[in-house]
Amino acid sequence: MADARIVGALAAALLLTSCSSGTGQQLASNLEDAAAATASLDLSLRQVQDGRSTTAAAITLAQNMRDKVVQARDGASTLTAPTPQERQARATVLTTLDNVLTAVLKAQDAVSDGNRPSMGGIRARLRQLTAQARAEAARLKGGSL
Repeated sequence: MADARIVGALAAALLLTSCSSGTGQQLASNLEDAAAATASLDLSLRQVQDGRSTTAAAITLAQNMRDKVVQARDGASTLTAPTPQERQARATVLTTLDNVLTAVLKAQDAVSDGNRPSMGGIRARLRQLTAQARAEAARLKGGSL
């Protein structure tokens, strides 16, 4: 009987470990998607600034990247986070994704308005958020949840 309890306790511990790991991995994936979106948008803005791309192409890309960030945020917000650590990690990720979405919307507006002077500051913010999202994703993938 004691052996059955030990086996049951070990099985429960493994299940909890896999759930925790899965939550962290999913949050990391959401952050990686956002980082890819901001990096792509930064490149697109640079090409517009350098005259190597059209505003129409940049607007289309900005809209697509906005949709990608919204999808990543929706995925993170609906993720089940049963432990306090997972809830805190999800809250941190959602804050980062909200910041990314704000920056992407500003970039979209700047491109739509043809406001090239503001693109430099927006690009700097996109690069900062790309690095932040990648660092948070790496931390989550490393099991720091």
